[in-house]
Amino acid sequence: LRESALARSEAFRSFTANVPLRKVFVGNDSDCVWKYYDHGPRDVEPLICLVGASGQGDIFFKQVLGLAPKGFRVIAVHYGAYFSHEKWVRGFEEFLSILDVEGKVHVFGTSLGGFLIQIFLHYHPERIGSVILCNSFCDTKPFMKSAPWSPLYVS
Repeated sequence: LRESALARSEAFRSFTANVPLRKVFVGNDSDCVWKYYDHGPRDVEPLICLVGASGQGDIFFKQVLGLAPKGFRVIAVHYGAYFSHEKWVRGFEEFLSILDVEGKVHVFGTSLGGFLIQIFLHYHPERIGSVILCNSFCDTKPFMKSAPWSPLYVS
């Protein structure tokens, strides 16, 4: 396969060379793998970047490379597969616990990631310092027409 222009770029190569992709198993299901990049100081409230349904954490490589040197901890996440909101909320709680993230987090959520963090905020407002949504949604009813098989879209 031919490598994309982005993958050949100096910035992306620097990211992949300096920020390792990590994996953790969340929950009792060993198939639920959360993949993430974690860069920056550990003594600050992190910015957690959540992708949509079809992205990977590396799409936030410019945010990681740009913010970590300025003193921000950036955790770019590709969460595991869940089939209910409640399970995702518990999975996110466990993910934060595994990373030893206590207190508040700031979240940048795109698309489905933005929707899911809104649900987490509803149940755990004490854990959220701020939320930035990009190309996200708050009502999933329109999606049910095109994806009735997915209980994740049921609000």
